[in-house]
Amino acid sequence: MKFIVTLFWALTIGQVVAFIGAKLLSVNDSVFYAAIASAGFAVFIYILSKVAILPEKKFK
Repeated sequence: MKFIVTLFWALTIGQVVAFIGAKLLSVNDSVFYAAIASAGFAVFIYILSKVAILPEKKFK
């Protein structure tokens, strides 16, 4: 479920960022390429959260 939520928000925010970036640069907005980049970023963040965040050590 966590991956689905991460993917949803990455796609949503990625589309918004791509739209704003395209308008600022006066170029055409490509929904397909923005979705691919957003999905790749979501997978990267999901893998990073599994690898980089270590569990807290419990003190005795």
